[in-house]
Amino acid sequence: LENIWINKTDIYIWLEVTWSYYFSLINYFKKLNLKNIYVINGSKIKNFNLSINNSQTKNDKQDSIIIAKYINTYKNKLQKNDKIEDSHIAKNNYLEISNLKFLYRQLRKEKQERRRLMSKIKELTNRVFPEIYDVFKSAKSRPWELEYFIKSNYTKKEIISMKKEEFYNDVIKKSKIIDSFCKNKPKIFILHEILKNSIWICDDDWFYKFQMKILVDKYYQTDKNIKQIEIFILKELKKQNIYIPKIPWSSDISIGAFYCELWDSIFTKDHKQIAWFIWWHPRQNSSWWKNISKSRLEQRWNKLLREQIYLIAYNLCSKIEEVNQLKKKLMKQKNIKAIEALIIIWSIFIRIISTLYKTSQDFDLNLFKTNYLE
Repeated sequence: LENIWINKTDIYIWLEVTWSYYFSLINYFKKLNLKNIYVINGSKIKNFNLSINNSQTKNDKQDSIIIAKYINTYKNKLQKNDKIEDSHIAKNNYLEISNLKFLYRQLRKEKQERRRLMSKIKELTNRVFPEIYDVFKSAKSRPWELEYFIKSNYTKKEIISMKKEEFYNDVIKKSKIIDSFCKNKPKIFILHEILKNSIWICDDDWFYKFQMKILVDKYYQTDKNIKQIEIFILKELKKQNIYIPKIPWSSDISIGAFYCELWDSIFTKDHKQIAWFIWWHPRQNSSWWKNISKSRLEQRWNKLLREQIYLIAYNLCSKIEEVNQLKKKLMKQKNIKAIEALIIIWSIFIRIISTLYKTSQDFDLNLFKTNYLE
């Protein structure tokens, strides 16, 4: 374009609305001192295409030709609102937010994959050695790790030949799994006894071991990816100097998701509009189904924020007595079930989080008690 003989003022560039995708391209055009840059609503292009072309063919090349024809036809009637001014380029900050958005979306996918792998591992564990779940019932423990370790390091004959203390000492020596398993000596003894008397499906061809190894390796890699993405998110939040309100039992990553997904809307829209965007309410049931159906949550709009607000509110209900009191108060006053009271609490915390962002303040438990408990 530097060597082009056409005057730059005679060059018209018109783009279809694609939200953030054209920001980088616009910056490039601005550096070349091109001024006539416009953004057009896709519906206008569609209607123009129908008026001049009966062909059903639609591809990038055809769209570009139609847009060029539209510009040539209407360039003398261009609306000022369609022109991209320098102030519009300020929205380029959205590119930085889109980096965060990508990280958050990837984090959600990795967590979904981790849950899927956990389910598969548990299924395989139940096929091979279901008794292990009777020994380790703690929600914090992952019994399949110990099961995987045992199946990978011992044959059944070896376990039968070993005494309890010998088995325990050997597990301590060889394993690198979570310490809580190995420190619980009585449970290891119980496990040893079950192993000796268990049918323990014959696995001479290492069929189950091979499957378990694949699943466990994938699980650990996914877990590693999640931790790495979380580090990147925290670095990006710090780099952009984004103020993240402090809420007890809630990480900066969970709270930062609201800024990332809502961007400037969190400052310009009220809590009702934000709640609508998240779409957090019980699904309406038809009359014939209502008597036998359970309360469900709407599946549309922003699932990522729904998951985050659920985790935040659920943790606060579990960990902070005042929030739990509010849940009980709502259940009693409105004569509703716990899940319906939680939905109201989630809506309250949508309002609280948006207010904290707007005022750059942290969560105040005393203020919460004054507003909702007194």
